[in-house]
Amino acid sequence: MKLRHFLTILLMHSLILSCIFSRGLSEEEKRKGEIRIYLLFARNDNTANAFMERYHLPSALYSFTWSEFSVEGEEVNLDSRGGYRIVSKKLVYTESIGSYMLYGYDVGASCHVLKEISPLKTYTVTFNYIDMTEKEGFTYQPADWARLKAIWKSKKVSGSVRIVELIYIGAGEFKARVEIG
Repeated sequence: MKLRHFLTILLMHSLILSCIFSRGLSEEEKRKGEIRIYLLFARNDNTANAFMERYHLPSALYSFTWSEFSVEGEEVNLDSRGGYRIVSKKLVYTESIGSYMLYGYDVGASCHVLKEISPLKTYTVTFNYIDMTEKEGFTYQPADWARLKAIWKSKKVSGSVRIVELIYIGAGEFKARVEIG
């Protein structure tokens, strides 16, 4: 059930991206910057490169824009309220962690903000790569896991969420500052 929901979210993100960027952005809608994105793949995952460009990078970038969320039982539903156009990307970091490979990219992006939210609270979450691996047969990406951890920590059943900062500490450990409104 969770795998199907996760794949539905990824497909929705791809569709929103194609709609947002098909019309162009005005200067007021753009906010340029560089974001460090971390992606984690099983060493034996032959599909990692194919899915990186189309799914994982856009999904990770969406985590830095406001998304509305709702919690139903153990499931979290996310609906993005913005988007990014990737201007540049550069692989700047790789590390072997257990049976996984961690890749760090500096991604230059133009941000399309559909709706600004006033954050009510900033949550700091830390986690290990083991926390996000092999859940129902797939691996969560660090940005997705950071948002989920902050939502669970907030105990809110609905609201808005975005990552402010995601840092790889080392030895498989991550730290993120996440805003929830």
